[in-house]
Amino acid sequence: MKNETKSNLVLIAGSLASVALFFGAVFACGQNIAGVVVGFIIALPVFIYTIVKSVNMVKGQQHPLQQQTQVSRVETYSYHGETIPNRKEMLASLPKTPIFLGPNENFMYAGLYETVCDYFKNVIIAKASHGMIDVCFDIPNANPSRHVVLQVMQDSDLAKGELFDIGIYFCPDNYGPEYGKRFQSNFYWNSCFKEYSTPDENTYIAYFGEDIDTAVQVASYILATVYYIPLNTKFSYNFDTIC
Repeated sequence: MKNETKSNLVLIAGSLASVALFFGAVFACGQNIAGVVVGFIIALPVFIYTIVKSVNMVKGQQHPLQQQTQVSRVETYSYHGETIPNRKEMLASLPKTPIFLGPNENFMYAGLYETVCDYFKNVIIAKASHGMIDVCFDIPNANPSRHVVLQVMQDSDLAKGELFDIGIYFCPDNYGPEYGKRFQSNFYWNSCFKEYSTPDENTYIAYFGEDIDTAVQVASYILATVYYIPLNTKFSYNFDTIC
């Protein structure tokens, strides 16, 4: 049950309890002014507690991007550019063991969710028109060893009132044509990516609005089931300048 539903139930139950306490006190005191005063004294704290608890339950469900947190605006992000790997070298270096995940397993790579949340909070604070994170997979025996495997971005002009719309972008054919084919056989191709993607141009993209949880889960699913990146991997990141 969602917190909002629970909050409504608590508010209804608390209101009924407050009314019952009020009239109970009035009847117990003989239905006079003294009874009304006593009823208010007993019922009011219960009603106030109910409202506070209800509000806190709703706040507890707020999306991380909506929570009021003390985040200093970051001015030092720099974007190092996407690397296009040597296909032959990367095909020899990328993991070969298939990883199978169900789309409803809610798996996220360690640190990915926190990194995406922290960066895009600053994008929202700045009311920026652009923000992007490169998710990089490090392979020590490849040259260069650090390559962009997926990007998380948003290009809505927040200063002009456009809605925040987080997107996932990746180019699997950079690493060989089998990677694109592998993704098109996966669950999220039809459910999220097919509408916006152009496979002939090696461009796969999907948008998730403000739903950062789903975006990170889908990104993790892709990185695991398309690139076979081990589930205990900790990625490194490049951050585009917020503007």
